[in-house]
Amino acid sequence: MRLTRIRDVAESAGIFRIRNGEWSVLRNALMRSDYDGATNFGAFVPDSEVREYLLFSDGLGNYGDKPFAKVTVPLYAIAAAAKTDATFLTHIAQRSGGRFIDLPAVSANEVSGLSHWRWSSCS
Repeated sequence: MRLTRIRDVAESAGIFRIRNGEWSVLRNALMRSDYDGATNFGAFVPDSEVREYLLFSDGLGNYGDKPFAKVTVPLYAIAAAAKTDATFLTHIAQRSGGRFIDLPAVSANEVSGLSHWRWSSCS
């Protein structure tokens, strides 16, 4: 799994292997993230090796003027914020064949039903 933080620029945070549900190294990288408040969706560049995207965002771009790149594989936009641009996140998810998931608006059963996501390893 590749982790990219989208700030004023897209910043690679590394490649992580998730095996048998073990994701502590990725979790530690996420916990060490500095949230600077800048989101430049135009800085995102799709990777031809990626088969599926998980975008965790409130959808509120506030830096730069380029649009979010169109991806040709499913993108799942996941939000957990009180204020979210659901229209934008739904749009970029649906045009890729993915979907928008607003965590505060779904039940725990619905979230647990999302286990179809494949966590692929990167070589």
